[in-house]
Amino acid sequence: MIDELSILIPVYNCTCASLVETLHNQCAAIPLLRWEIIVADDGSTDSSMTERNKEDVCTLPHCNYIIRKENAGRAAIRNYLAKQAQYEWLLFIDGDRIVHQEDFIACYLKNANAPVICGGYDINCTNEKDKHNLRYLYEKKNENKRTISKLRKQPYQNFNTTNFIVKRNIMTQYPFDVRIRKYGYEDVMFGKTLCREHIAIDHIHNPVTIDEYESNVQFVDKTTEGMQTLCDFRDEIKGYSGIVDTGNSLQRYHLIRFVSFIYRIAGNKIRHNLQSNNPHIFLFNIYKLILYCNLLDKQRHQQ
Repeated sequence: MIDELSILIPVYNCTCASLVETLHNQCAAIPLLRWEIIVADDGSTDSSMTERNKEDVCTLPHCNYIIRKENAGRAAIRNYLAKQAQYEWLLFIDGDRIVHQEDFIACYLKNANAPVICGGYDINCTNEKDKHNLRYLYEKKNENKRTISKLRKQPYQNFNTTNFIVKRNIMTQYPFDVRIRKYGYEDVMFGKTLCREHIAIDHIHNPVTIDEYESNVQFVDKTTEGMQTLCDFRDEIKGYSGIVDTGNSLQRYHLIRFVSFIYRIAGNKIRHNLQSNNPHIFLFNIYKLILYCNLLDKQRHQQ
């Protein structure tokens, strides 16, 4: 049973007051629990949102809001938060998530059967517009892959940073890889590190909820950035990414240049569909693979 907890929330251009209040109220209702909530703003560009967050969060006992002037990236901000924490267990939650379960904190406290525990996430469709949102459609399509039984079959490959609890000494000994400054795959690298060090991960059903989605244009831009990260760290991520493994198979058959050519003639058309009000998930998966191969082909020519 966990009796001390640091809740660590990285935020970037999003409101978090409601999330912090929910977590605050749940912690305050648990007798004998020592706890704190630390929010770190990772160089948000919306100063008015930052100030509102700080004002709302700092009025609550045991809560602190830290503003960092420069964006350090998803890996570095989590390492920074871990260093600020004072308690043995660290709960990381993305600042733009929602907690619906009234026993969310209590569920973690009583299920500390591994040094790293992922609570997962679910999705919610709040309006008709979401049904045409690429991020929502992607998450909905992959919902069946997030069952606890499937997550536990490959616990390290399925590690996700959006909602997890970890012992502080593990985070300080094995921090996130700060070489990853762009979007994506810091969680994959962390999962691989835990596997290499034989540190157990468990997956439980204790989700946070995603109910706000970036625009299709924004999601495609983030995906493009993620594919660049994947290409840059492909040798370290192999075995943990289907795209890298497929790319390696294509490379063995000398097909990378051919797939790259497909991207050059069809990539813009596919991207146009993905950014429209009627995106197709099948095309999204194709787009990621051909984009990855194109980036790989470019890198090979530059070497």
